[in-house]
Amino acid sequence: MKYFTLAVITATFVATGAFAQTSADKNILPIETKVLLEKFEKNMHAVKTMPATIKTMRAKRANEAAIWKPQHGIQYLYDEGWGWDKDAENNYTYNTQGLVLTQVLYQNCVYAKLENTYNSKGQITHQIISNSLDGKTYETNSERVLEYDEQTGYTTKDETKVSDGEGGTMISDGSNYTTIERNSDGNITKLTKYTTNYSLYPESYNEYHESERMEIEYANGGNAPTSITCYGYQKDGISYGLTETYTDMTWTKSDGQLTSANPLALISKTNQLKSCTIPGDEITLKFNVVDAKDNGAFTIRVNYEYDGQPVPGEYKYAEEKLEFTDDNGSYQYGVYIYYYNQVALANYIKEKFDAHGNSIRQEKWEEDWISENSKGAVLDAGIKHQYKYDGPHGEMTEDIKLDYNSNKNTYLRNMKMTYDSFFDANVTAIKCVNDNTNEPATFYNLQGMKVNDNAKGLYIMKQGSKIVKIMK
Repeated sequence: MKYFTLAVITATFVATGAFAQTSADKNILPIETKVLLEKFEKNMHAVKTMPATIKTMRAKRANEAAIWKPQHGIQYLYDEGWGWDKDAENNYTYNTQGLVLTQVLYQNCVYAKLENTYNSKGQITHQIISNSLDGKTYETNSERVLEYDEQTGYTTKDETKVSDGEGGTMISDGSNYTTIERNSDGNITKLTKYTTNYSLYPESYNEYHESERMEIEYANGGNAPTSITCYGYQKDGISYGLTETYTDMTWTKSDGQLTSANPLALISKTNQLKSCTIPGDEITLKFNVVDAKDNGAFTIRVNYEYDGQPVPGEYKYAEEKLEFTDDNGSYQYGVYIYYYNQVALANYIKEKFDAHGNSIRQEKWEEDWISENSKGAVLDAGIKHQYKYDGPHGEMTEDIKLDYNSNKNTYLRNMKMTYDSFFDANVTAIKCVNDNTNEPATFYNLQGMKVNDNAKGLYIMKQGSKIVKIMK
């Protein structure tokens, strides 16, 4: 199962006398670092997708022969006075890749069904959600369509249509599509994203408006960008215009297929930035990649220019860093502001995965050692998972989710999922011709190949619509 959670850390930094600066020194630091910390918040969601990719690849390798999946699950909510209370029930079907084809949720006397269609790369292309009162007759509630750039896999369309309450449909808020332009060398030169935004355009139902744009320039027909210019909504959420410019870009390598300017795109297996400049009205950031690995890990050293004058590195600098901490895909990512060579401010996340590729703990921390109201390291948000792998083939049978409660400074139980009725998703390759149970039984091995009925071992028996595993 796939879980999207939030992530980790324990602060070990101890403040020293080096921070005994004047009141003026204390006040200037947060102002100068605000730009970088805001940029980090935008990058954070992209970083959290990388461990999910690692987890998926590992799970695929571990299940080449068989993909055992639960057909049934029950969801419980925790009440401190009453314990676990059943909240919902799920039934699943899968394709031969182990991807969910249908999920039927029964909750509060209503059935909700999710139906997925995939392309050959395992990407969802069509998704339907429908509701039913009896579990037999369903009425479509929403329909989602996704499209992808063939070369990069980037999502170029994500549109959901929902009922408008008057017998028709409307495009849901936040639906979007992206156009990609390439030059004669095949390098991406412009990505323009269009989004439905009913808060800004309340009368523009079913209409798209430009919401983001990235323009990339190259030198002399090469595939290494020399500059990137980004446009989007300003801090007021209403004005649209220039948001960020990357100039003086130098590269270790580049493939000309950038679809984002966040660090995971700028430093990857195919793109490795060496340095660049991000100009600002008062503060200019100088990025230098001091370490970049093929698995995506990196360390970026950030120096400042304030009103055109460099801030001495020994006085203040920053690092934006992503590092993987074990072979399970666990990672730590953050921005660390150094003041006289010691961490003064920091925002970071850290996530730990178990050997099955599932998230055990994810937390977001903030550190402040220098401001007037310094609190040191503070846990801002977190989620923990406690799993049981008691299935007949080591499948997950239980997942208890705990949320961090800042008022009580502890993790509290929130939700539990239990799973059962596991089967090999590869069995779905055997198609049932009809439902006549009087037909003679036929036998298949675990790879879905038909075998002689005298064969010995563990096999799949198909008789009409009945498919079971048996030992002969």
